[in-house]
Parts: sequence; C-alpha cells; structure tokens
Amino acid sequence: MKQSKRFARGIFWSLVGTVAWKVSILAAAVIVARFLGKAGFGEYAMIQSTMVVLGIFAGFGLGLTNTKYVAELKTKDPQRLGRLTGLCNLVAVATGLALTLAFLLAAPWLAARTLNAPHLAPYLQVGALSLIPSALLGVQTGTLSGFQAFRTSARVNLLTGGLTLPLTVVMVYLMGLMGAMLALLVSSLAGAMLALRAVRQECANHGIVLVYRGSWAERRTLWDFSLPALLAASLATPATWAANAILANQPNGYAELGLFNAANQFRMFLVFLPFIVGMVVVPTLSELHGDNNAAHFTRLVNLNLKATWSFSLALGFVVIGLSPWLIRLYGSQFIEGGVVLALMVVVTVLNVASQTIGQALVGAGRMWAGCIMNFGWAMVLIIFVLILVPAHGAFGMAIAYLISYLCHTGWSLLYAAGKFGRKCANSSLLLLLSTALGLGLALGSQRIAGPWFLSLSIILAGIASFWIWRLIPREKLRSLWQAEGV
Repeated sequence: MKQSKRFARGIFWSLVGTVAWKVSILAAAVIVARFLGKAGFGEYAMIQSTMVVLGIFAGFGLGLTNTKYVAELKTKDPQRLGRLTGLCNLVAVATGLALTLAFLLAAPWLAARTLNAPHLAPYLQVGALSLIPSALLGVQTGTLSGFQAFRTSARVNLLTGGLTLPLTVVMVYLMGLMGAMLALLVSSLAGAMLALRAVRQECANHGIVLVYRGSWAERRTLWDFSLPALLAASLATPATWAANAILANQPNGYAELGLFNAANQFRMFLVFLPFIVGMVVVPTLSELHGDNNAAHFTRLVNLNLKATWSFSLALGFVVIGLSPWLIRLYGSQFIEGGVVLALMVVVTVLNVASQTIGQALVGAGRMWAGCIMNFGWAMVLIIFVLILVPAHGAFGMAIAYLISYLCHTGWSLLYAAGKFGRKCANSSLLLLLSTALGLGLALGSQRIAGPWFLSLSIILAGIASFWIWRLIPREKLRSLWQAEGV
C-alpha cells in the first residue's frame, strides 16, 4: 500500500477512536463536576493528577519505545522486535507493581502532608490499583501505533469509551468521589485487556513471536530511548502535579483547582487532531529516519508543524469565542472561569507547536534533547506558579502555563531549525504572531460584549482556516506522500 493511503487510513481510524475516547472523558468530567461541586471536582482533579504522575513512572517511556521500534523493526528484524516487545511488557508489569505497593503505603502521608487533605488517602489508594493496567495499556497502545494498526486501536478506544461514560454516571451517583475512582479503575482494566488481545493478534499477523526469556539482551534500548523518554515525561507531569499542589494549598485552593481543571478540560478539543496526526506521523518519521531519508523527514516535519499549528489556531479562536458559554456547562459555580478557559486555549496552541517538534525528536531518536527542553519548561512553570498563584489563584496558574509554554515553543523551534534545517520551521514567526492575537482576544473576553466577541472570534477562525490552505504547498504534499520506498 502506498504511503499516502496508509497515512489517510491512519488519520481516519485514529480520528474515530480518539474522538470517541475524548468525548467520553469530557462528558464524564462534566458529570463528575455537577455531582461533586467545585471543591469536590478539585479533589478529583488532584487525585487524577497524582495518578498521571505515577502512571508516567510506571509506563517508563515504554509505549513510545514500542511505537518507534515496532515501526523500524517489524520487517527488518522481527526476532529482535519480539524480544524488545517482550521486555517492554515485563518492565511495565514490574514498574507498575512496585509503584502500586509503594503508593498504597505512602498515600496517607502524601494526603496529609503534601495535599493538606488526609481524607483523600483511601481515594488515592484505589487510584493506585490502576497503575499496572495503565502501564500495560500504554505499552500496547504504543505497539499498535508502531504496527500502524489504527483501526484496531480505534476499536479498543471505542469499546473503552463506551464503558467509561455509563459506568462513571452510575458509580458517581451511587458513591460520589469513591465511585469516580472505582470507575477509573474498571475502565483501565478493561482497556488493558482489550489492548493486550489486539496486540497478540497483530503480532500473529506479522509473524512476530513475543519472547520473554532472553529479552534482557535488549536492555540497551531502555537506556538509549526509554529512559530519556521517561525523564522527559517525568519532568513535565510532576511539574503539572506540583503546580496543582501549590494551588490546592492556597486559601480556598481546592475550589480554585476545580475551576482551573474545568477550564482546562476544553483543551482536548484543540489537541485531538494533532494527537491523531502524531500517532500516524511518529512511526512514519521513524521509518524515514531509519532509511536515512533526510529530505522527506524535514519536509514532513514542516508540513506537520504548519498544519497542526494552523488548525489549532483556527479551532482555538472558536473555543475562545464560546468560552463564556462553555464554562457554564459545569454549573453556576464555574462561571468566573471563562477567562481562564480562554487563556488555556492559547496555552494549548503553543503546546501543540512544541509537541509537533517533539514528534520529530522521537522519530530521529533525539530523546535526550527533548528531556533537557522539558526540564527547562518545568523550571519556568514552577517558578511562575510560585510567583503568581498565591495572589491570583486559577488565573495566575493559567498565566504561569502561558509563560512556560511560550518559552518551550521558542527553544523547540530554534533546536529543530538547527538540527533538521531551517525549512522545517517555515512560517513559524507568522504563526507566533497569530497566537499572540489569540492571547489578546482571550484577555479581552470579559470586556467585549458576548455577540461581538463571538463574531470576532469566528472571523479570526476563518482567517486562520484560510492560512491552513495557503501555508501548505500542495504540490510538495502530493510528492511527499506519493514517494515510494518509505
């Protein structure tokens, strides 16, 4: 099959599965917020944030490892791939089990001393039980992406999302916050079992036998790729958790955290397409890099950056325009969070740009560079959270995120231009200026009358959509995807 058809199929099925997954998550969040209120939703967000941090360490960067090496080795060296995939599964179980046991013991201390909420200890312990299935799910999802089995992955997401939403409704209604945590646990278990079954079938289809005995011979890959991938993620996610903890420890902190988390939920509308494209682009970039096809590698990075950034801008303008109404979905307690929602849209646009460069780093195997850049981002975030949050609460948190992602995007673009060529970052200055226009619109969301504000947002979204058409050279797009031997 030609690369163009594979890419189109990958985008379609990734879109189907991811939309179903994201919609179920958003709907579940709205339901939890309405049942638990602003402070209760803040507690739920803090527990979720803690589990995400632990899940990063439990996963050990293994999902991304499998995405890259399955794409590179599935035809070149299936025997090595069988050992490497087996090793990733074993390490996921081992790290997940170790962290589960440790956190079951540490949860009471963490709840009392760090989160200033001793009553959250049993909820944290229930959440810890999901670490093993979450780690396994991450590895299997990465494996399916490496095989470019996007239809199979979409089926897993559809089934998991279809279970998550009704289960959350019933469990939260019956048991409140504990019901929400139990729903997360059951969903992660179901997702892991479905993904494991799908991976076994894909391996059989490609003639790959998973090997566990002797898989330790592939441990070098853990150092070269998995460890820097883990460090890059472990710098970003704990920084997010630390920022949440700082906000939660302020006066009225959990209410402010609930407000910030509600505003932050809508960023998924902006990242869903870049996330989908990334699932397809990363294995493609890995193949190009493995074949030493530098010219097509650079062109694909450039096309990906332009398209995803422009799309996020266009959709971002619409979400900013709707922000006063979107925040009302969570209830009357959240109305004041409209400007925070609008600011987090701008943050997400910058995040999309930096993540797109991150996909190029994954494809080229430059994980240590990504790790260093994430470290810089984490330091900037925590410094400005400490400065801004005590006085400004959720609004200060949004500004801190804005500053940190502006820095991250800047140095990511400079690094990519230096390593992959200036052509991979064409039009970046224009897109940065357009993002600044979005920031001005977000800050003016409370000063401009509702209908005028929405009309202006739609006009700017239309202009950004036109840029999507003009920025991408269509003759180069055709020649890239029609290239053979990728």
